[in-house]
Amino acid sequence: MLRIREAREEDLPALQRIINEPTVIRYMPLEKPVKLSRIRRWFRSFALFHQPTILVLDMGKVIGACTISDNGKITIWVDEGHQRKGYGTKAMTHLKGYAKKKGLDRLWLECFKENRQALSFYRSLGFIQTGERNGEYVMELKI
Repeated sequence: MLRIREAREEDLPALQRIINEPTVIRYMPLEKPVKLSRIRRWFRSFALFHQPTILVLDMGKVIGACTISDNGKITIWVDEGHQRKGYGTKAMTHLKGYAKKKGLDRLWLECFKENRQALSFYRSLGFIQTGERNGEYVMELKI
């Protein structure tokens, strides 16, 4: 059963597992593997500014996560074994609803040019490329 909820401190080891998966971390310009202490700092900084980390759970197991900032910038990660099964689409639906409640009219993200699977996913949802920065495409979705 699919469930979406805000992350809590006790969820951070599961979030770390997803971020450190080869299909996710390969595109992250971070020291690898990402340590739990770094994830904890990141999580707390988002929480400090009331910018939630949202979890996607299947049968109680964390299989994905996403974030949204006050300006509509999003990140989304889905466990490798759960990709291409609709979980990312459900997470994106949740992010769009959250953004509308906050009065935002667009979502945007940055995606590495080499990440063809993610680019295909974002384009299938209606994101369009609006620019480039630091080797990444900047993409936007009007909501």
